[in-house]
Amino acid sequence: MYTANSLGYIAHETISQNRTGEIIGVTSKGIYVKTSSRWLSFISCEPYHSPITININCDRIHLHQISSGMPVQISDGQMILPDARLTISAQNSDVWNPPPPPSPPLPGAECIQNLAYFARKALTQKPSVGLCPLLPDLLTLPKTETGFEFNSLQKEILAIQTDLTSRDTATLISSLCNCLGSGAGLTPSGDDFVTGLLLVLNRWKNVFWDRGDLDLINQSVVEAAYQKTTTLSANLIELASLGEGDERILKAIDWIMGGNTDESSIVDDLLDWGSSSGVDVLVGFTAAITITAASW
Repeated sequence: MYTANSLGYIAHETISQNRTGEIIGVTSKGIYVKTSSRWLSFISCEPYHSPITININCDRIHLHQISSGMPVQISDGQMILPDARLTISAQNSDVWNPPPPPSPPLPGAECIQNLAYFARKALTQKPSVGLCPLLPDLLTLPKTETGFEFNSLQKEILAIQTDLTSRDTATLISSLCNCLGSGAGLTPSGDDFVTGLLLVLNRWKNVFWDRGDLDLINQSVVEAAYQKTTTLSANLIELASLGEGDERILKAIDWIMGGNTDESSIVDDLLDWGSSSGVDVLVGFTAAITITAASW
């Protein structure tokens, strides 16, 4: 038996009810569990928190002995993997909740400077990864490649800035839904972009979208996500619609907007989030922030 170091508030709700489930994915960083809840749980070997993450010390757990399809039983605050002879208890574990954003935000010009700092790091470390090639166009930075041709998803994302500028709600919803499921992996690039953009709009709604139709945008895109893409992506998009997410992306956007934390590891933590997810989320941040920054 292992005791969870901490777990997110949604994971806590999931593990507090008796239910069954199964392993749907095993990575070098942890295990994804699907139950009757719409929320996945992620048993993580890393220290980073999120609303759906259960953090444990994995030093003695051999992940190679765990495989997709294995049954999971949840009872009395414990997650049991009988085939792996593994029990994880969260009965006395700390429950993590996302912190509120810093307030008030920095002036728009300073936010753009912070955003450009992140973008230059991304263009140095991962110039061709995911949606990273879009950053020079979105931020008017020098391009790392000449003669680069954007694919259909990248063109869609550039067009979304027009929808944001005009506040054309119906077109924006349609464009965001068109991004869903575009790309490979558990969280395709189009989904990660939508996650980053919605997180900005909702975490800083008084700055970016103080109109009443943000609820309609959130509802429409979240519903589409559960139909068009992976459950994990849909979970992350739904969290973004609540202004929440993995602490790495929260720290990144809060530093860009508020600048009140030490940035020494924040950039690297964001860029190391998934193979391209961190970069793609950053592009979502950028698309939202660059349109509005001049107005505050």
